Amino acid sequence: MTGRSLPDSPPARLIKVVHVTAIDASLRAFLLPLLVTLKRAGFDLRAACSPGLPIAELDAAAIPVQRIPIARRIAPLGDLLSIWRLFRYFRREKIDLVHAHTPKAGLLARLAARLAGVPIIVYTVHGFYFHDHMPWLPRHFHIFLEKVGARCCRILLPVSSEDVRTATALNIAPPEKVRYLGGGIDIDRFRPGRFSADEIRRRRAEFNIPPDAVVVGIVARMVREKGYLELFQALAGLMPKFPKLYLLQIGGTDREKADALGPDSAKPYGISDRSRLLGDRSDVPDLLLLMDILVLPSYREGLPVSLMEAAASGLPIVSTRIRGCREVVADGENGLLVPPRDAAALAAALEKLIAAPQLRIQMGEAGRSRAVEHYDQRRVCRTTLETYRDLLLERRLQPPPGLQTQLDLLPAAK
Repeated sequence: MTGRSLPDSPPARLIKVVHVTAIDASLRAFLLPLLVTLKRAGFDLRAACSPGLPIAELDAAAIPVQRIPIARRIAPLGDLLSIWRLFRYFRREKIDLVHAHTPKAGLLARLAARLAGVPIIVYTVHGFYFHDHMPWLPRHFHIFLEKVGARCCRILLPVSSEDVRTATALNIAPPEKVRYLGGGIDIDRFRPGRFSADEIRRRRAEFNIPPDAVVVGIVARMVREKGYLELFQALAGLMPKFPKLYLLQIGGTDREKADALGPDSAKPYGISDRSRLLGDRSDVPDLLLLMDILVLPSYREGLPVSLMEAAASGLPIVSTRIRGCREVVADGENGLLVPPRDAAALAAALEKLIAAPQLRIQMGEAGRSRAVEHYDQRRVCRTTLETYRDLLLERRLQPPPGLQTQLDLLPAAK
């Protein structure tokens, strides 16, 4: 996919592109900047996801959303119905390019697009569902599903460089079908120093957090695999040692998950009086500035957005030594890595940072530099545009004229 000159082709027409996710939150939280960029480039852009809340940002950008139920758990009959509905939608709208996201929706959308004869099928790997600590049988079952999905699409775009290596090492796809995408966030939106010390004190007071508290924060769905119980256990041992230690939690309960946790999950650990469980919030960039340390003791990740946001916000990070997390966190440089499911190691890492304010500052500065260098979302948009251009030329389809204009506005991908 290296051609640069336009081929002899029919007159230019609008290229119909649809991005498919399981839930609307993924469109809003992870894909909105990319979708807006693609719309500005001149694509006839749409999105598809399960029924849910209106997405005002997509409405404002004139990007229509097709609502097609996609269960996040395996449900054979429901999954077949989802494939059928996606198939009919792709055929009816004569879609040129399907771009699928997330493991479940990604598989169903790729199967439906292949059956519908969609010329170009792309899959962003936001993290393979299987991981190193999964039992042998389910691990190999999910690897098999990834191989099936890969056969149905033209290219895989992993957000993690480690997943690039995993895809080829496990023969999920040959090297020529895998292209590193990387992850990105709005670097300016998460800029540290946007609040004065007085403003931080005022905002902390809104949550009854003392101005001189050391605040450990976590931004993650309330499910067991994010490591919440290990975190609660670690804090139960640390809070008696550090009377000004507080927990600030952001993330709602995911009732669709078998390992979902409720807002009262911290009570058995005796830390409720210094825990602020806020649930879903729309002001995450501001709340990060109220924290001193960001923690994510997860068991499985792709490339965690919360860690990229924390790094950009100048926060030191404590996370687990797993795929994705160890890509954002350079152990000892901008944070500390610990084994998953190890509350004692998690407590030791947190204690090291709680007791060392200057180390927190140094790691936070290193994290900000790392985020600026590696996680600018504009580079993700550029790589996607370049991939679309190459795939369209490969199929002798004319890229929209605005594509090059958008590329000229974006920094070079690394």
